[in-house]
Amino acid sequence: MWALACVGVYGEGSVRPQTVTRREHLNRQQSTTPGLALCGFKCKIGACTIRKTEMTTVFVDTTEITDWPSLHRVFSRNFGFAPFYGNNLDALIDCLGYLDEPEAAMTQVHVSPGCTLTILLGGVDSFRKRCPDQFAGLQDACAFVNWRRTREHGGALVALAYHD
Repeated sequence: MWALACVGVYGEGSVRPQTVTRREHLNRQQSTTPGLALCGFKCKIGACTIRKTEMTTVFVDTTEITDWPSLHRVFSRNFGFAPFYGNNLDALIDCLGYLDEPEAAMTQVHVSPGCTLTILLGGVDSFRKRCPDQFAGLQDACAFVNWRRTREHGGALVALAYHD
């Protein structure tokens, strides 16, 4: 499987990570839509990478999320965050940013350096409608993890995938 891990600028300056197939990447690479940054050479941040990859996937059942405390409870349980997890988006960003550094002991889920972890959100349509702030906050947190990672180390660390 080919994966494109991209942190690009879309529309009004929002940043979103994406995972797409190789064919989708090639189709989007030819896109001339203003503000669309999906190919490695057109990305405004310069953070796109395409490579053959093995992905680790964590399934998150979003039907259990109803507010901010439940979002943090679900993610802490699914990722095995450290006991001192702060239950806020900054703490989520910090924990996800250490997925490839097991010695940091921030999470019990790990990926090899240079690999991408896919967070598969189940029930995403109802989650997006029921908890729009939490949905957007999660997207922004993952995008920030990838933005910071690409500035420091190269490739994106987290990809969001949606399932309903």
